[in-house]
Amino acid sequence: MTPRTSPIPASLTFFYGPPDRRRRRAGRRQSKHPSPQPERRPQPAKAGKASAVRGTSYARSVEVGIPNREPRSYRGPVRRKPILLALIFSAFFVLNLTGASSAPPTLVAPVLSASVTGTEVSLTWTDAGSENSYYVMRLPPAVVTWTQVAQLRANTLQYTDSGLSPSTTYHYVVVATRGWKQMNANAVQVTTGVTPSLAPSPSPSPSSLAASPSPNPWPSPSPSSSPSPSSSPSPRPSPSAPPAPACDGVHVAAGADLRAAMAAVTTPATFCLAAWRYEIGDTPIVPQAGDAVVGVPVTVGPNGGIDAPTQIHGTSANGIFRSSSNSAAFRAENVDVSGSTTTCFHHNSAFSLTLRYARVHDCLESAAGAHGNSLFEHVEIDHNGSPAFLENSGGGIKIVFSTNVTVRFAYIHDNIGDGMWWDCDEHAGTIEDSVVVRNSLSGIFIEISSGDRGGFLVQRNIVQNNNTSGAAIHAGILVVDSQNVTVTGNTLGGNGRGINVFNDSRSTRGHDGCSSGFPSANISVTNNVLAADLLLFG
Repeated sequence: MTPRTSPIPASLTFFYGPPDRRRRRAGRRQSKHPSPQPERRPQPAKAGKASAVRGTSYARSVEVGIPNREPRSYRGPVRRKPILLALIFSAFFVLNLTGASSAPPTLVAPVLSASVTGTEVSLTWTDAGSENSYYVMRLPPAVVTWTQVAQLRANTLQYTDSGLSPSTTYHYVVVATRGWKQMNANAVQVTTGVTPSLAPSPSPSPSSLAASPSPNPWPSPSPSSSPSPSSSPSPRPSPSAPPAPACDGVHVAAGADLRAAMAAVTTPATFCLAAWRYEIGDTPIVPQAGDAVVGVPVTVGPNGGIDAPTQIHGTSANGIFRSSSNSAAFRAENVDVSGSTTTCFHHNSAFSLTLRYARVHDCLESAAGAHGNSLFEHVEIDHNGSPAFLENSGGGIKIVFSTNVTVRFAYIHDNIGDGMWWDCDEHAGTIEDSVVVRNSLSGIFIEISSGDRGGFLVQRNIVQNNNTSGAAIHAGILVVDSQNVTVTGNTLGGNGRGINVFNDSRSTRGHDGCSSGFPSANISVTNNVLAADLLLFG
C-alpha cells in the first residue's frame, strides 16, 4: 500500500525525527495522525513453535508468528539532541571564519616626507594603520623643545605649515597615537626655500609635549583597569636625542686605553669617545673636576630606553667613575656604563654630576650617587642593585647630602631596591616626566629630608608595578619623615600602596644627619591617578 503524506513539515522531521519514533512522556496524548508505516505482511508461524496471543504478558518473550520487534521506520534512526548539535556546529563555523578571531591592527610608525614652497612646508606621511589621531610637532631653530603645530583626526595623511620665516631651518615629526600606544614618524629637516633632506636624529622631546595642553604625553589609564606587570606600556612618543653637535675635545680612538688617555691631559677637558666598548678593568677612572666624556649619538627607544654605541665597562669595587673630591663637576653624555661591583658613578665622594642620554645598568649596588647640583636627563637606569645592598643603598639612583638634584625624562626600571631615592637631609629635588616601573622596593623614595631650599617636586611621572618584593611600607611613591613635598599629576597602578606618607621614630629625634628625620609637614598630594593603588597617610 502507498503511505499517505505526513502532516508534519519536513524541517521538523529533520530536527526532531519522525513523529512515531519520538520519545513520549507518560500521559501525553498521542497524535491523531501517526506517521505512515510500510505495509507489513503476516509471517507464517514456524513449524513446531507455539503461537502466542498478542497482548498477553508473555507475548514479547515467546517466539510467535509475528516478529517480536518492529522493523525500523523508513525515515531512518532517531536523531538525538539535534538542536544542541546544530548550535555547536554553527558556533564553530562562525568562530573559525577568516579573521573572526584575528588580533587588532598594529600601530606602525608613519613615514614622513616634506616639500617646501617659499615659507610654506607641506608634510605627507604614510598611514599608521589603527591610529586615533596624529600630532604634528615642529622644532624651530635654536630651540631645544618641540612645539605642537596641529592635532589631526585619524586617516589624515597631510598637513601644510605656513607663515614660516624665510631661509630658516626647521625640523618636523608626526606622532601617531592610539590610547596608550604612540609611534613617531622619522624626523625631517627643511629649510624654507630649499629642498628638504632627511635628518637622522631629531625627534620630539617630552618637555615640549608636557608643556602642550594637548596631547598629554602621559595619558592616564582608566581607573577601572588594573595595570598588569608587563613591560611597560608605551605611554608617550619616544624621545630621541636632538641633533648632536660634533664633539669638540680630545678624541679617544676605538681600542685606546681610556684611563690613560684621560690621565694624560692635565687640565679639565672633554673626551670624545668612539663607538666602542672601553674596558677599564678593576680600577676606577678618577676624572679631574670639570672633565667630560661624550660618546657618539644614541638611539632613544620606547619609554626612554637608551641604545648607546659608546660603552664603558669595568669591575671595580670603587665605581667605574669616582670623584676626586666632594661635588667635583663631571659630565657624561651618550654613553652606556656598566659592571661595577658597587656603584658605577660612585656615591662616596660623589660628583656634582650631569648625566644625559646615558644608560647605567648592572651595577651591583646602585647606578649613581650625586652631591651638589646634579642633573639626570634622558637616562635609562635599569637592572642595578643586589640583595647584599638592598636596604642600605641599593637600587637605581641614591642621593645623599645634595643641594638640588633634578631627574627628568628618565626610564628607571627593574632595579633591586628603590628606583629614585633621596636620603639624609636633602634640600631640594625634582623628578618629572619619567617612567618608574618594576623596581623591587619603592619607585620614588624621599626619606628624612627637609626640602628647605626649594622642596621636592614629583610630577607627571608614570609610577607603576613597583615594590615587586611586597616589602612593608614601600610604595609607588614613599615619603618618610620629610617635609615640603609636592606630589602631583602622576599616574600610578600595580604598586599596592600607591602613595604612602608617614612618620616613624626618627621624626622626633631632632636634626642629626642620617640618624634623624623631620615631622611630616607641608605635604601636598593632588591630581594623581591611583587606579587600584592605595593612598596612605600615617
